[in-house]
Amino acid sequence: MIRQELAAEKGIIVSLRTVERAVQRYRQEVAAEARATVRFETPPGKQLQIDFGERLVEIGGSKVRAYLFVATLGYSRRHHARAFRNERQESWFDGLESAFVKFGGVPEEVLFDNARALVVEHDAATRTVVFNDKLTAFAKHWGFRPRACAPYRARTKGKTENGVGYVKRNAVAGRTFPSWEAFEAHLEAWTWEIADLRQHGTTGEVPIERFRRAEAHALKPIAGRPPFQAARELIRRVRAIVPDRLSDMLTRLKLTAVRDQLDGLLDEAGRQELSLRETLVLLCEREIARKDERRVEMTLKLARFPFVRDLSGFDFSAQPSLDPKQIRELASARWIANGENVLLLGPPGVGKTHLAVALGREAILAGHSVQFVAATTVVAQLAKGHGEGRLEERLAQFAKPKLLIIDELGYLPFEPNAAHLFFQLVSRRYERGAILLTSNRSVGEWGSVFSDPVVATAILDRLLHHSHVITIRGDSYRLKEKRRSGLLQKPAAPEAKSEKKS
Repeated sequence: MIRQELAAEKGIIVSLRTVERAVQRYRQEVAAEARATVRFETPPGKQLQIDFGERLVEIGGSKVRAYLFVATLGYSRRHHARAFRNERQESWFDGLESAFVKFGGVPEEVLFDNARALVVEHDAATRTVVFNDKLTAFAKHWGFRPRACAPYRARTKGKTENGVGYVKRNAVAGRTFPSWEAFEAHLEAWTWEIADLRQHGTTGEVPIERFRRAEAHALKPIAGRPPFQAARELIRRVRAIVPDRLSDMLTRLKLTAVRDQLDGLLDEAGRQELSLRETLVLLCEREIARKDERRVEMTLKLARFPFVRDLSGFDFSAQPSLDPKQIRELASARWIANGENVLLLGPPGVGKTHLAVALGREAILAGHSVQFVAATTVVAQLAKGHGEGRLEERLAQFAKPKLLIIDELGYLPFEPNAAHLFFQLVSRRYERGAILLTSNRSVGEWGSVFSDPVVATAILDRLLHHSHVITIRGDSYRLKEKRRSGLLQKPAAPEAKSEKKS
C-alpha cells in the first residue's frame, strides 16, 4: 500500500525490501506495544469509540487547523473520518450521525473521552459521570448508551486514539488540498479505499470483510429515523405555527384531543426530550385515548342499559352457586367475538340483570356494540313491524349490535305468533351475533313460555349450540333485605335442604 501511494502521489518507485527496512523500527514499536497491552475486545455491534484530533492541514495554500473526528467500531475496526472546523457539540453529533449512516446502524454503546461538550462532570474516584443534557437526549433519540472513560487509556479507548493517529499519519500527513471540500472528499474516499480494505494488525482481517460477516447485522437499524436536530427543529416549528391555523388543520383532521392539549403535549415532549417518533406516538396515544373515551360514552348511551352496574359491585359471596372465575372469563368478551350465547337462569332477584348489564359494559370496553332490551319489548316491536309490513327492518335492527341482551324472558308467556317472530330473530343472529339472555324459567319450561313446544325446541337448538348456561341458585337480594327487617319469615328447613341437593 505504501509503495502504491509513493508511486501514485510522489512518482517514487522503490522496492518492497527498501520499504520493509524503512518501517522495521516502527513495526518493532508496534509489536512491543501489543505485547505490553491486553486489549479488551467487544462483541459485534456492542461498541463504537469516537474521538477528535487536531492537525494543521495545507488547504488552498494556507495552513488550516482541522479537527478530525474518527469513529471506530470495536469489533470490526471499521473507521469513519470527518473533518470539522471546530470541536463543538454539534460537530460531535454531526460526526456520530454520519457514522451511523455509513455503518447502516447504531451500536449498543458509544465510548468517548471526557470532552466538555459531552461530559459535565466525571469523578475519577467514584467513576460517577454526569452527561450533558443534550447528549442524553441525543443518545435517547438514536437508542445508544453513552459511556465516558478516563483520557488516554489504551485499554478502554485505544482503538479510536490509535485510529486518530492512523488518520493523521496515513490520510493527512504530507498532503495538500485545493479546498476544504476536496479535503472532506479525500477523507471519505480514503476510508472506503484504504482503511476499509487494509489487513488490520490486531485482528488479522480486512475490516470491511469482518464487518460484513459478523457486525453489520448486529447493529440496531436506523429505520428512517431523522437527524436529532431535525426532530427538535420540527417541534420548534410546530410551536411557531400560527395557533389558529394549526387548530383549524387539526379540527379538519378530527384530531380534537391533540388540538385541545397541544401546548401541554409539546411541553411534555420537551421535558422528556422525546424524539420525533416518540412525540408522534405521544400525540397519537392521547388522540386514541380521547376517541376511545368518547366511543365508550356513546356506546353506553346507545346500549340503553336500565341502570349502571359493573362486576366490582356484584356480591359473589351472596350467590355461592356462581363461579367468579367463569364470570370473569365471560368479561373478557371472547365469546362475543365468536358469536356464542350466554343464558343466565334463576329465580327473580338473584342478580341476573346486574350481571347482564355488567357483562354488556365489559363488552363495550372491549370494543363491541351492545343493545339491551326487555323480552316483552322485543316481541312487541317484532309484532308491530310484522303488522306494518316492516318485519325485515325490525329484524335487521336487532341483528345489528354485536351483542344483544334480552332480559326477563319467561315472566309473561308468548302468543304463538310472537314465538315464531322470536324464532326468526334467534335464527337471524345464529353464529353471527352473540345473545345474552336472562330468564326465571329453566330451559325445560320454555315450551310453556312460547306456547309451542316445537318452536321452543327450535329456539333452544340454536341458542344452546354455542352457549354458556349459568344457573343461579339462591335467595333474592331484595327478599334478604325484607327478612333482615323482619317483614318476611326465613324459608322452611326442607326447602333449604332441597336447595343444597340441587
